Amino acid sequence: MTESLTVDIAILGGGMAGFAAAVTARRAGKDVALICQSPGATALSSGCVDFAPASSEGATIAASVETLAAARPAHPFAVIASERARAVHAAVELLGREFPFLAGGADGRPLLLATPMGAVRDAAMAQKTIALGDLQLLRGARIGVVALAGVQALEARLVASLLDESLASRGGSATLLTVPLFVQRSDAQLLSSDFAADVERPGRAAEWGRAIGLAARQCGATHALISTVGLVDPVSTLEVLTQGAGVRCFEQMSGPPSVPGLRLQRAIDARLSEIGVRVISGVATAAISGDTVQAIQLGSGERVNARAFVLASGKFLSGGITREATFQETVFGLPVHVPGARGTWIGDLLDRDPAGEHAALAAGVATDSMLRPLDADGAVRFPNLFAAGAILAGSGATRDQSGLGLAAATGWLAAQGAMAFA
Repeated sequence: MTESLTVDIAILGGGMAGFAAAVTARRAGKDVALICQSPGATALSSGCVDFAPASSEGATIAASVETLAAARPAHPFAVIASERARAVHAAVELLGREFPFLAGGADGRPLLLATPMGAVRDAAMAQKTIALGDLQLLRGARIGVVALAGVQALEARLVASLLDESLASRGGSATLLTVPLFVQRSDAQLLSSDFAADVERPGRAAEWGRAIGLAARQCGATHALISTVGLVDPVSTLEVLTQGAGVRCFEQMSGPPSVPGLRLQRAIDARLSEIGVRVISGVATAAISGDTVQAIQLGSGERVNARAFVLASGKFLSGGITREATFQETVFGLPVHVPGARGTWIGDLLDRDPAGEHAALAAGVATDSMLRPLDADGAVRFPNLFAAGAILAGSGATRDQSGLGLAAATGWLAAQGAMAFA
């Protein structure tokens, strides 16, 4: 027999946007179900939170968001113009409250962090183990980039070389720290997750620390940049590393596969469980009557009825949007808008310059200012459906540096609309 569940609000997507919508509605007393079809981009992210690239040195997060919205009229931050400031403020509060392991810059100003490619970039918030590496607080430092084994050792050489160039104008420098921790031939095959598991073995963090300290003293490094500090208790692990090394250690902003991203996703899953959000896994299809969404039907046969719905299913990685002949939204059959597209052939949607404007990355669902998805003619398709996060047209973390921050802000705003309807 088909099982049926009835809630106030059903949310599709288990990443940051879905989480922000779920926790907002649940803490307001709503009965919430969250449906997750597959892992998304949050677990692959750097674990840092971005709202917009810094519009100028020392600019606040809010000011940078305003600059981004003015420059990109199709961006979701521009679309939600009347609610933009409130949504960003609410998102920062939500992230700080729900994730005490996140830290932000002083006075609303972003952190300045070293990237996995040896460049320097800003981030609104970062996990505390990463935020310790805010370069604004490390002027004149000589940063040792720890080389472990395999690909990470090669990457450390690149990071140290490029970071040294980046820090020169700030009165600092970078150097390579080669530590004799992984010397077996098989160690060359280790991944970030393997190093994260290794450093949390009993006594191993202290051993890492001593080896890092020895290498740091040999080359005069004042700080040590480490690729990963564990999955379970990174703060305590980092403290042991620093004590053993005798120099301040901090964790590197990561690219995929990302240990900080995995930590963030684990924290999302744990918090949803703690506050009583019902999390259901399965492939979803929509049950629609006229112009109203009635329920979500799962492949298992289970049906989730709700008064209002939030679509936070992500873009390509999580399957929120697929592309065959054209782009398709996979649950509600919503039209997918591609801002700036010159045509439908994939070559029309990509730029010759890897760092250029790629229309495909901005593909998504167009909405009104309250994040209700629109039909091709610009009319609201379902008055009880709201969208948030990467599924939104005009958004693209690699294009505009507004990934997890945009997800949290629009997730919060979508929840406001869903609660008002429900």
